[in-house]
Amino acid sequence: MDRDAIEAILDLAEDVPYNVQRLAHECFSALRDEDQTGEERRADGNASGRLTAARVERVLGRLVERDDPFYTQTWNQLTATQKKALLALTKEGGRGLFAKEVLAAYELPLSTMRTALEALQRVGIAREEENRASTRLRLEDPFFAAWLERFVAGP
Repeated sequence: MDRDAIEAILDLAEDVPYNVQRLAHECFSALRDEDQTGEERRADGNASGRLTAARVERVLGRLVERDDPFYTQTWNQLTATQKKALLALTKEGGRGLFAKEVLAAYELPLSTMRTALEALQRVGIAREEENRASTRLRLEDPFFAAWLERFVAGP
């Protein structure tokens, strides 16, 4: 296993224990399945059996595709304003969401952005994280951000 693969799992799961476990399990299953089917092969034709960062990315892609019905339902239950705020949250990394540039990019007034972000927290999609004297918003399920990136166009 490459060290980059471990870092990719932790980064993509944003150190959320459940997500780390889920992604690591899916990676293990993918390695096992690929070794059995021979899908991932080295140049010499032998099964590579190595987990790389690229493989982790592919596994995450399959995982969010499999969870698409859940994410689609969650997305469809949001208002247009909440959708814009959610896209801003994911693209901006949960910081600077009230900056003029961000508000302009998502065409939201400050009070509307604040209300939408509060609503996302109330329904359990986002939460505040305090770290090193700063606060940022992050998603409860970091894989939702991966789904948004793959399936939803933003500004």
